[in-house]
Amino acid sequence: MTTPPNDDANNPILLTSFANEAEAAMLIAYLQDQGIPAQMTGQLTSGFRAESVGYVRVIVSHDDYPKAQLLLEQFKQDKPHIDWSQVDVGEMEEGAPGSPSEDVTPE
Repeated sequence: MTTPPNDDANNPILLTSFANEAEAAMLIAYLQDQGIPAQMTGQLTSGFRAESVGYVRVIVSHDDYPKAQLLLEQFKQDKPHIDWSQVDVGEMEEGAPGSPSEDVTPE
């Protein structure tokens, strides 16, 4: 097992980062199912489209860090691959942002 990057037992430690909240939430649920409390930070900036990309960070306690690292590797191997071409996302609601407007006529 890898030792945590610092030895202050009261400091939470960064386990990993994700580009979106959904992936971080799946890992956190997985860790919690294995008895490891985990939290996410940064979820408010993760979806911004700006020069500076925000990431959702998953943090765990110093004491749980070694086991959390092992579970992270297992999570990466077990995480299901979603084939989005097979997912029915339904139809866009009329008037929703990005939907075609009735007032627009093709030229």
